[in-house]
Amino acid sequence: MMGYTEISSSCLVSELEVVAMMFGEVLVQLLNERGMTISELSRRSGVRENTIRELAKCRSKDPTLTHAKRMADALGVTLQQVWDMMSDD
Repeated sequence: MMGYTEISSSCLVSELEVVAMMFGEVLVQLLNERGMTISELSRRSGVRENTIRELAKCRSKDPTLTHAKRMADALGVTLQQVWDMMSDD
């Protein structure tokens, strides 16, 4: 069963939503560090621009493993490195 986390007095989010938000934050950080645009990441990864934009804005609640792997590869990092960056925050 999935757990929930309270992020404010009136807002509960699922653990998956928390992971998605953390992923979005790391995605933006990596894009900025590499001076890469969402359009360029889309071309390099094969992931639709809208999907990347939704992830970057923490609006998507379910980044797929396939998309995460494609974007990580295009950004020159491993999924383990992405996970480690998410854990550091």
